Amino acid sequence: MIRTALLFVILLLPYGLAAQLLRDGRDSLAIRQAAAFPEVNASIILSYNRSMLEPELPPEAVAPERSLEELLLAYEDPKLENDIDLLIDIYQSYYDLGQPEKGFPYLQKAYNYAVELYEANPSNIEVLEDISYMMLTVGNLESLPTLWEAFCQRQPKLARARAQLALYQLQTFQLEKAERQLDTAYQLDPRDPNIYVTALLFTTYQAMMQLSAQRENYGLEELAKFELDLRFLERAQRENPQVLRINLALKTAQLTALFYKVFFMELDQFSAKKPFQLRAKGEQLVALKALEQDYLKMLKTAPENPFLIHKSLVLLYILKGELALAEEALGQAEAINAFDADLYKMMGFAYLPERKYHKAVPYYERATAIAPEFEELFALARLYFENYDYEKSEKVLVQLLQTAPDNYKLLEGLAAIYLRQDQYAKARGQLKRFSQLYTEDLNLGQNKDYQFYQFLANFALSPKAEAAQEKRLKAWAEDRNSRFREAAGQLLKQFF
Repeated sequence: MIRTALLFVILLLPYGLAAQLLRDGRDSLAIRQAAAFPEVNASIILSYNRSMLEPELPPEAVAPERSLEELLLAYEDPKLENDIDLLIDIYQSYYDLGQPEKGFPYLQKAYNYAVELYEANPSNIEVLEDISYMMLTVGNLESLPTLWEAFCQRQPKLARARAQLALYQLQTFQLEKAERQLDTAYQLDPRDPNIYVTALLFTTYQAMMQLSAQRENYGLEELAKFELDLRFLERAQRENPQVLRINLALKTAQLTALFYKVFFMELDQFSAKKPFQLRAKGEQLVALKALEQDYLKMLKTAPENPFLIHKSLVLLYILKGELALAEEALGQAEAINAFDADLYKMMGFAYLPERKYHKAVPYYERATAIAPEFEELFALARLYFENYDYEKSEKVLVQLLQTAPDNYKLLEGLAAIYLRQDQYAKARGQLKRFSQLYTEDLNLGQNKDYQFYQFLANFALSPKAEAAQEKRLKAWAEDRNSRFREAAGQLLKQFF
């Protein structure tokens, strides 16, 4: 997933309280508010792009899933006990019920059996795709490029595999390698739909990284001049001139670039803790209006399935700041397919810049009920935290730990929750688990989040404020790159 971090507000600490530690409730409030949830990835645009270009058009409606009871009954059939899809469905059903620990053995069995099949036939791409899906389910993205590189060495002429390798290289930010694989895939089979799925994602990742670099190195003026690199998508259009998806892909890429421009142009306000509307202005607004007309023209041609156009209009209206029209477009898309998680993720995302978490939560709940992916569930836990619903936030993180027990960000989140509730002993317990996850390759002393959480827990339990504590707070307060800078500064004023 893309690594554009969302910046959430750290609540300002109260001024003018006595410089003493935990003498009354007001002092513990100051420490509670210094705790901040781990940063969350804004994966909305990447997931939107992926779903916009799945090789098959979305159905008019998604058939209702079988109940857990029906799945378990089917599992009793000896012929189906190693059915990978069935085992994954059982895991998913338990997960939806908030009982991932009961479903995980089925997922583990599916994974073990898939690995066994793959070892017996390492040229079976369908099995490798199943393995990849399960690895993504438990948050193990980093290992996937290596798996697919080995497969491509065995099957060098398969464009589908090259495109899949490029996809995972993109998601681990290996853009140059992904570009080479994508070019090879085009040479092997320019009409393979997997290629233009990855082509759009390549354009998206490249735009995201270039826009970020231009903003940092050249400022907003140069950022506004940014132009997309559309060579892969234009090549796809030449090879598939009549394919609606390719024409839509070009519009999607342009819409995605506009999203990043609008986001980065407004990011200074976001960083400064000022709520704002994610709304296009000037040239970006003109470009959005032109795109809007293109999408509306597509609708007038009465396409066989207008779902994707309505879905794009949801994002477009969000960027225009016209949330009522976005809701209307969502309703039109929902009438065709009410089981598309991205619709709800996009609408929930629209309320994040204004800090309207209470409005975002229902949409993220709907999205994760449809597709309980790790990143979105983690984002939902973040929203619960910011909305002061610590019990629900904790429940989501505990569920995620069942399938990703080595993910230290989950432990960071739990530590932040417990610090917010004056449960310092429980916070220290999570921090101890956190430290145990680090190997020799990961320097715990360099993890600033861990250091700050550990400091807060110890600080809260100290009998008095000490000079060494003041020195550490000053270091954080002077660190321009620390997301705890403001909190540390307020603690300095509060206690020293």
